[in-house]
Amino acid sequence: MNQSQEAIYRELMGEIDRYPILERAVAEAPLLSETSFTETIRSSVQRILDENQ
Repeated sequence: MNQSQEAIYRELMGEIDRYPILERAVAEAPLLSETSFTETIRSSVQRILDENQ
């Protein structure tokens, strides 16, 4: 990850910590708490991140 990507990552993580929208969405949508669904999303995100490195 280059310097600007690291800065973006830090900024995004800070925003996620300040505004827990994802946690609220998971609590309000039962599908999002199903393990198979979340694993599929996690795998997809990881693949996208790996392709962009």
